[in-house]
Amino acid sequence: MNENQSSILANQWRNLVRGAVDPKHDWHWPVMSTLGKQGQNPVIAWPHLRTVVLRKTSVAHRTFEIHSDSRAGKIADLEAQPLSGLLFYDQKSRTQLRASCTATVDINNAVAEHAWNQLGEPTQTQYLEMNQKHFAVITLTVFDIDWLWLAREGHQRLRFSWLNDQWHAQELKP
Repeated sequence: MNENQSSILANQWRNLVRGAVDPKHDWHWPVMSTLGKQGQNPVIAWPHLRTVVLRKTSVAHRTFEIHSDSRAGKIADLEAQPLSGLLFYDQKSRTQLRASCTATVDINNAVAEHAWNQLGEPTQTQYLEMNQKHFAVITLTVFDIDWLWLAREGHQRLRFSWLNDQWHAQELKP
């Protein structure tokens, strides 16, 4: 990976960290995809999309944290097929980021309890109906990032893949 590519990737991770703590940042509200059953057809997996709140980003572990009610459809989807994706779009910089991930779901364990205790009272109140018993933590480990910059001078696109304990970059056609 060259210096420019490393700089682009580092900048994206900085934005992801900021997006997790700043509700006004465009990347605080990504679209999450899962694969799940649709209707009565038990064979075909359909993409399910929903907006979620990015709660935490760890650059060192390549992870995102999302919270959910354990009875939500995304939890059943992830337990059946742990592959997921997050789509981020920053309108100001005209940057799109797609992160491909594997998911782990924690319910009624130390991970969920720790995350619950880290929530402020106003946020816990939003989850009041479900109470702590139904609180789920989704940890998404990133293995691929597709970066697209929509520039007037010409779009640029890179894929960053995690291989052999390091990031590798590949230029792609937008």
